[in-house]
Amino acid sequence: MKTFSIYSDYYEVKDFLLSKELITNEEYENEEYDLLSLFEGDPDYIIEEGETTFFDWYKEDNILIHTSEEEIPLIEDYLNNSDNWDGLDNWDEFRKEERAKIAFRNGSGYVYSLAVYNPK
Repeated sequence: MKTFSIYSDYYEVKDFLLSKELITNEEYENEEYDLLSLFEGDPDYIIEEGETTFFDWYKEDNILIHTSEEEIPLIEDYLNNSDNWDGLDNWDEFRKEERAKIAFRNGSGYVYSLAVYNPK
């Protein structure tokens, strides 16, 4: 089982980003700094009931999440219990799927693993 930390509180996220030197002290102190701007590239994401939650996986088994805490159990399940997830072959299948689904890059690169939640 993977161990990881989850950061979802705005200030926890900022502390984490500062500790990894992913934001500057000036950005940290700016109350209007948009953390979601970090997700403008290619984030990992999970979709459940039409709601998209973006997250980013960082080395050292840390996960940064700056959206709904409701998705945390699904993300944990994906990372720790792959038997509950069925792989999808392409983006067309992913888009059509109505069950909970995840697009995950494992922290780097441009190739996503696509999967749909199918608890056993």
